[in-house]
Amino acid sequence: MASPWSESVPEADPPADGGVLRTLVLTDLAGSTRLVERLGDRPAAELFQRHDRLARDLLAAHGGREIDKTDGFLLLFDRPADALAYALAYQRQLRELSQEAGQQLRARVGIHLGEVVLRSNSPEDVARGAKPLEVEGLAKPTCARLAALARPQQILLTQGAFNLAREGRDDSREETREGAPDAASLRWLAHGAYLFQGVDEPLPVFEVGEVDLAALEAPPDGPKGRRAVAAGDELTLGWRPAPGQEIPRRRHWFLERRLGEGGFGEVWLARQETTDQLRVFKFCYEAERLRALQREVTVFRLLKETLGDRDDIARILDWNFEEAPYFLESEYSDDGDLVSWSEARGGLGAVPLGLRLEILARVADALGAAHSVGVLHKDVKPANVLIASGGAGEGAEEVPRVRLTDFGIGLVTDQRLLLAKGITVFALTEMAPGEGPSASTGTRIYLAPEVLESKAPTVQADLYSLGVMAYQAVVGDFSRA
Repeated sequence: MASPWSESVPEADPPADGGVLRTLVLTDLAGSTRLVERLGDRPAAELFQRHDRLARDLLAAHGGREIDKTDGFLLLFDRPADALAYALAYQRQLRELSQEAGQQLRARVGIHLGEVVLRSNSPEDVARGAKPLEVEGLAKPTCARLAALARPQQILLTQGAFNLAREGRDDSREETREGAPDAASLRWLAHGAYLFQGVDEPLPVFEVGEVDLAALEAPPDGPKGRRAVAAGDELTLGWRPAPGQEIPRRRHWFLERRLGEGGFGEVWLARQETTDQLRVFKFCYEAERLRALQREVTVFRLLKETLGDRDDIARILDWNFEEAPYFLESEYSDDGDLVSWSEARGGLGAVPLGLRLEILARVADALGAAHSVGVLHKDVKPANVLIASGGAGEGAEEVPRVRLTDFGIGLVTDQRLLLAKGITVFALTEMAPGEGPSASTGTRIYLAPEVLESKAPTVQADLYSLGVMAYQAVVGDFSRA
């Protein structure tokens, strides 16, 4: 099924009968009035003409559509990735034009993905000077406010456009485009929430730009918007992962693709540049959620100190809680989790019943080992069972390697075990049974009744979750409650 932003904008849009999802780009030349005053009308007009030709040539190369023109342009794109590629090339070529002309030309750019109403004007109206296509809806003023907030030479994006631009960016294609920067020269930043004039709820604001060209800093407050970052959030703002980015303080480790996301942030696959080794990195974006990653480290260290290195419990290899970006680094499973592994084989029902039960038995072994040293998992589910080739077993089909992972909301029933092993306790106030916001969290379909009633979790609650998985394994359907 095609995504709504992958549809092409037709050459002549039909009369609108409802909203469509499109990416809006608004550019604005900073200080254009002062430039006219300094150069005079005719020289300034000639320079602006060169600017407009540059912008339109790039627009044609990136598959966008011009909607309106004043000091800058209002443009329409299908995909946020194409809109961002245009904006990056535009900023770079604007610098080259400035050097050629001996005049400083700098532009602000806003990119927003939202619902718009497209309305074609009649040929008669176009002949009278009307624009061929009208774009209406709240997305347009939102994009305008975003561009007005930007510093000169800054590209700002709202969250939807930012996330989809990361996922949709194709570096092999970008390298063939004129003026396209390589992935390593880009920075992807989160600047936090801003309150915009006329908008009740704050909007998260992001930036993408080239090192030594873009502003790469939080926009200042202005008449159109002001920063509204909550206390503590500053700790996790700034750098964001994207394909091709080197991980800060992890030299030669480059991100390849996003594997998923959760309340704490995002999970990414990274590759070591010289050895081609793969690792998984969990990045945390919220100060309050950082405790979950810290707790996971504490629980893992206890498991390792008491049980040794077990093949059926996923290993955490490194972590960083000193400064942003905060992350956990863990080993990678080439077949993904139990859900994706079974889907690759035609669905859980297509996997032989004996193999399904053997996998569940190995999950039970790992869970039992954790229970034996006072650790509750609290989120036992197929997505937290990793599968990797190279396992062992009897019969026609080899049993893959099975590893229980993600003790992020796990619990240590006796903290004296931690003290006895000399383990530093992260997030200590949330490690006791039944306390803190993690007491009743988890995935609802696998939660025991007493946990749903906010009672303290026990070993029996983990066994209930395992029992749900066992039932699903027998009936061949992970969606069954």
